[in-house]
Order: sequence, then structure tokens, then C-alpha cells
Amino acid sequence: MATFTVAAIQVAYDDVESIADRITRVSDLVRATAAEHAGLDLIVLPELWAPTGFDYERWESAAEPLGGPFTQTMSALATEIGVTLHAGSFVERLPEPGAEAKSLANTSLVLGADGQVLATYRKVHRFGFGSGEPKLMEAGRGRVVLPLPLQAGGSVMVGLATCYDLRFPELFRLLGEAGAEAFVVPAAWPLPRVAHWTLLGQARAIENQSAIIQVNTGGTHHNTVMGGNSQVVAAQGEVLGTIEGNGEAVLVATIEAASGDLVAVHDAARPAVALADFEAVLRAAAAHGAAILGRRVTDTVKRIEAGRVVGTVDRSTLGRAETPQVARLDLLRAALLLPDPGSPIPDPPLL
Repeated sequence: MATFTVAAIQVAYDDVESIADRITRVSDLVRATAAEHAGLDLIVLPELWAPTGFDYERWESAAEPLGGPFTQTMSALATEIGVTLHAGSFVERLPEPGAEAKSLANTSLVLGADGQVLATYRKVHRFGFGSGEPKLMEAGRGRVVLPLPLQAGGSVMVGLATCYDLRFPELFRLLGEAGAEAFVVPAAWPLPRVAHWTLLGQARAIENQSAIIQVNTGGTHHNTVMGGNSQVVAAQGEVLGTIEGNGEAVLVATIEAASGDLVAVHDAARPAVALADFEAVLRAAAAHGAAILGRRVTDTVKRIEAGRVVGTVDRSTLGRAETPQVARLDLLRAALLLPDPGSPIPDPPLL
């Protein structure tokens, strides 16, 4: 089982520091971290640490295309330190307006030790209630999983998410199905809900039996006190390390990647269900009157009602407001509904 070492840099900032000064300061912090901790496989920065997470009025002027000055600066930094750098996210100016006619996106950027862009991820679940991200930014589409090269050789598959995505377990299950052995979640999560931040991180790790690296923002900006409390959680939910409070600090942890073997949580009277039997389980359960979204390892999810397939739902809509509010049943949950082989399946609860 592969292990890798990560440094989570919790950046704290205020309204006084300019974007240029903050980029210079944080770059120096990255250099110092790499110099102090030899053998790092990954360094991670928070969400929108340069343009700020909550000062929405800055976003338009701070936006730049992928490959612009921010990308170039982070690329040169990764090359200099010789470590893979998850540069957090920045406000990307899209090449053309998206489906909602918006021109900005909250885009995470991962750069290899040679400075090459390894991956980008545009945040799928935008935070805000009629303002902020939903008003100004396009939602991302799809999932991003990339091989993280290890200093000792080989690689670990890492799935990308950002901040508010943490509240949507479907995304993490899809990342797991795409091969993710660990998750990286940069954030600008506020203090009033920081208990959710830590608890949900443990939940996502336990549900998917994959480690999670959560890198939050510190300080106070735009009248918003940030939550800090960055943490690294092991696949079984053990907190390997945390930064207490919302000050600027660095957390270094060595992580054991997921083995890929799902630990079935069931007793002897409730045997696990083989993937080949999954659709049969869904049909039988649906015949009892439930409308179910059944998760499968494909790009779509079948909607089954009264024992027959009535349509499909694109996976990118899972967890979004327009998704039908019906039960969502995955393989493990299906297993828990079986009292014993061959017996009738009881009406499933809404999950």
C-alpha cells in the first residue's frame, strides 16, 4: 500500500494586503516549507487565497486565463522547489462564456515538479445564496482524478474537490469510482460552520475509505472570519493532524492511500451484494414502490421506478438543486437492505 507525505499550508490574510504582495509572501512560505520538509510529495494551498474567497467585487479585476500570470508564477515555483504543487484555486476567465453565460470559474490548479500543469478542476458546487459564486461563476462539469507522482516512485490517484463540494457525498463517490485513493479539498470555509468542515471531512473519508486532505483559509477578510482548522484524515476516519484555530500555519502528514478494498459494513445476516447483482437489487427494491437513483460505474445513473428503467440522470447533476428528490442507493447501501439471500427486499428508506 502506497504512502505519501503532504504539506497543507493554511494561509491567513486580511483586506489590507494586496494580491501581488500576498502571492510573494505565500510563495516564500511554500519555499520555506519545501526546504524544511525534505521528501514532500505534495504541497497544497487554500481556495482563492490570492483574490480572496469572499470579496466578490475583486473577482472580475483579479480574473485571468489559465496560463496567465498566476499559472506562470505557480509553475515556476513548483519547478524551483521540485515538488508537486496544488496551488489552491484562482478566478479563471474562461475562453468563452459557459452554459449560464458567465465568464468566470473557481478553478483549482495542480502543477508537477517540472512546472507542467497536471490538472485543473472547476468547482462544481458553487457556494452562495443568490450572490457570490452562483451569480458570478460558471459551475464546473465532471470529475477530476489524477496520478500524483511520488518521490519514492510510483503514484497515488488523487481526486479533486473544492470547499462547498464537501457537502455533496455523491461527488466523492464518483471520484472513488474513477479510481481516487485520496481526496484534496482546498477551501475558504468560514468560522461559524467550521464544525461542519471537520466533521464532513471525516465522513467523506469513512464513506469512501479514502484519505482526505483539507486545506482551509485563516484570518479575516471582507468582514468574514475564516474557519481555519485544516486537517488530514485517514481512510478510516482517524485525524492524522490538524491546525487548531485560524492562524497561518503548516501541517505535514504522511498518508496511507486507500487499498481499493471496500470494507463492507454489515452483519452475517446481511451479505454484501456483487456488482453483477446490483441492478436486480434495484429493480426488486423499486418494485416495492420506491423511486431510486441507483449508482453504477458508468457515466449515467439509471432511474428505476416500479421495477423498470424510466430514464437516466447525468451524473453531473447529482446533488444539484434540479436533481429529483428520490432515494439514492449505492452498492453498500443496497447490501444493507438484504436480510439474507433470496428473501424479499423491504421498502428502502430515503437515504
